[in-house]
Amino acid sequence: MATRRDQIIEQIQRAIDDVPDRLATQAKRAQRRAFESIVEQLARLRLDPDGNVITSMANFALERQLVEQLRLAYLSPEYQEAVREFVNQMDTGAALTNRLFTVITGGDISASTTAQAVLQASKDMAARRLTQGAVDFAQDSFEQILKNAVGSADTFPNLVKSIRENMLGTPEFEGRMVRYAKQNAKDIFSVAESEYMNKVSTDLGFEFYEYAGVLTSDSRKFCQARQNQIYHAREVEEWASLDWQGKNRATTAQTIWTYRGGYNCNHVLVPVATEDVPESVIERATAAGYYTPEE
Repeated sequence: MATRRDQIIEQIQRAIDDVPDRLATQAKRAQRRAFESIVEQLARLRLDPDGNVITSMANFALERQLVEQLRLAYLSPEYQEAVREFVNQMDTGAALTNRLFTVITGGDISASTTAQAVLQASKDMAARRLTQGAVDFAQDSFEQILKNAVGSADTFPNLVKSIRENMLGTPEFEGRMVRYAKQNAKDIFSVAESEYMNKVSTDLGFEFYEYAGVLTSDSRKFCQARQNQIYHAREVEEWASLDWQGKNRATTAQTIWTYRGGYNCNHVLVPVATEDVPESVIERATAAGYYTPEE
């Protein structure tokens, strides 16, 4: 039977998967609405008798207008509300983390001002990246397609096809907004959770951590080897000097707590009370000079 600690860890890990998935669903709706809005405006482009887009100052001016209209269409009230919900779920994740620490320590936990600042910075960054960053990602490719079509006098059907595939995707690849959400939202959420957990752990003076998580069919060997194992903090920091597939290039002894196994990592470094650490782990850390047992 799962302990209360294990249940909370499972809830945290489930949120790391589910919250980004919900945003991706909203991103798919946003890109559909944006396409429906912009495809009507494409009819304003001037065409020659053969149905080719005319290379003209008027069409280039319209191209710039369409790019701005696309941006507004992506940033619909519905999508912005989805981003706000995503950001608010970071508070829910922090609350789960606080409950986890309460279970581990046996006492009420009040996050430090610094820990709260870390969380707020993550929320602010998430809001920027999932609105401005996501729309920039989608807008840039749309602008390039439209500019190329006007500059090369492409056929109108080819232009619509290219924009449809770019915005809505194909059976082989996702539309731009969904692609951005799937590539970034999970890392944004899990990194925020990890940064907050690490800050509270540091404030409370924890020395040992469990590499907790769920293995999947594509889990890295790095994660497989550490699954549910307990390590001293110094051992964790030494991982940064290793190389493995999927390692985040920004990984250092300080950021290993944030990036863990790398992009889209499903694991969390959960603090473990010293009295709950296996004797073999204590002995290993002591022999390495990382830990000094109390007399």
